[in-house]
Amino acid sequence: MGGMRNRWWVIVLLLLGVVSMASSKKGTAVMLSFHLETSKEDWPKYAQAVKLGEPVQQYYFKLSPVITDSEIKWFSPFISEDGVTYGCAFKLSQHGTNLLQTATSAPENHGKLMASNMQPLDADGSSIRSYVQIDRRIDDGILVVWEGFSDAHLRVFAQKFPHVRDVPAQ
Repeated sequence: MGGMRNRWWVIVLLLLGVVSMASSKKGTAVMLSFHLETSKEDWPKYAQAVKLGEPVQQYYFKLSPVITDSEIKWFSPFISEDGVTYGCAFKLSQHGTNLLQTATSAPENHGKLMASNMQPLDADGSSIRSYVQIDRRIDDGILVVWEGFSDAHLRVFAQKFPHVRDVPAQ
């Protein structure tokens, strides 16, 4: 997950399947949500088991998201380090920023993973996009998913959220 990710001071995440919601200005079905790592004891009632990493390891993520796409004010896409997919920075509403601050400042969450979950729009059907380890409190309200989005995802985001270039400077 490289130094660039640490410079942003943001957390992003991994995507857990099975969650979908019809929501957007134009009726496009999309669900982007962010989930905290939990223990095996919460599985299967309150958590989903997900295999990640190299070498592959078993992780568990809460079914209930910390943040959903309803908290996103704007997005800013970029080409990911893999050169094939896109990443996106998502600016959260004040409520979403407060949720992110609470999640990332809780001592029990330090060292845990936070994952992003996106309803599949690709042929591969994968909902997993990215994850990072929580290592500090995030105060700026920006969540970054470093890789894994396609052109189709960016088109859906453009229908649902303002692009950062269209947001007046504050």
